[in-house]
Amino acid sequence: MPDIMVWIILIIVILLVVAISPWLFRLLKMNREQKLSRDTHYQNIQRDGISKHGQGTTTYSDGGKYEGEYKDGKRCGHGVLTLPDGRKFEGEYKDGKRWGQGIYTHPNGEKYEGGWRDGKRCGQGTHTYTDGSTYIGEWKDGKRCGHGALTLPDGRKFEGVWQDDLPNGKVIFTYSNGSRYEGEFKKDGKFDGQGTFTYSNGSKYEGEWRDGKEHGQGTYTFPDGRKYEGEYRAGKRCGQGSYIYPDGRKYEGEWKDDLPNGEVILTFPDGRKYEGEYKNGKRCGIGTYTYPDGGKYEGEWKDDKKHGYGHSIYPDGGKYVGEFKDDKRHGYGNSIYSDDRKYEGEWRDDKKNGYGTITYPDGSKQQGKWLDGKYVGQ
Repeated sequence: MPDIMVWIILIIVILLVVAISPWLFRLLKMNREQKLSRDTHYQNIQRDGISKHGQGTTTYSDGGKYEGEYKDGKRCGHGVLTLPDGRKFEGEYKDGKRWGQGIYTHPNGEKYEGGWRDGKRCGQGTHTYTDGSTYIGEWKDGKRCGHGALTLPDGRKFEGVWQDDLPNGKVIFTYSNGSRYEGEFKKDGKFDGQGTFTYSNGSKYEGEWRDGKEHGQGTYTFPDGRKYEGEYRAGKRCGQGSYIYPDGRKYEGEWKDDLPNGEVILTFPDGRKYEGEYKNGKRCGIGTYTYPDGGKYEGEWKDDKKHGYGHSIYPDGGKYVGEFKDDKRHGYGNSIYSDDRKYEGEWRDDKKNGYGTITYPDGSKQQGKWLDGKYVGQ
């Protein structure tokens, strides 16, 4: 009798195990999927009772939520993902990643609308930044790359080629005041290469740039008609160049720190001409000044004036060889007049002053002291 009871109990246990085993299997499988996906709740159409497939909603343990399509357990198709911090993506997915067209928004106001690939911005898209800047253009691997335009809050606008999130290559840079640069640009954010800058006041520079400054060969045109054509260095006229004024004056020669420096030829429309040395924009050193009436000075200069030793020829045929100061005969010098008189002696303020001797054409001489051009005696 006891043996029969044991057998009866054993048979009952076996029947119970067989009856509940499918239910236990499904329960264990559900727990395993929850651990793998970290989902706290999921409602969808399951395929083969194994993975998420079709339309569904997933609420994550961190508070995030996805509503949309699945395929083989991964987000695929159209969906909306909302993160705990308020960020949101609405668009297309593939293999669990953002892929196709989509809109990304951030609580701080940032927004991107456009193409995605492999979870990154890719293709054509528009990005609005927290400071109000807007970029419209091409993307690659999550960075601005290709042709695009960035408009800044102050009205400035970059339009052109981008690489690694920065302008690089041919660009058009427009300022809010109307100034405009069109040319080459480096990734470090500076004009570099060939380019044209048109200023709001009408000035224009066309030529070479380096590190954001005029550098190399270039032409600068001013609104009033002035024009410089020549070499630049670090944003300043430096090297060989010519500067033409609206009235016809023209500088040709060496420049340094934006001023004529070195050997220069200055010509005037009335025929005057200076050929010689300049320093800091002024005649300084040795130079020759020729006048249209036949006059000529050859000698030393300082601060744009005859200063030092020089030789003057006057329109009437007279000559002076000697010292000058502040554009006047001053010091010791010899003067030959058109009537063949000769004076040798001291000068002050362009007049005979001090001791000197006049020799007349007949050979007679007058020697003594002079004051303001007049003989005052021995």
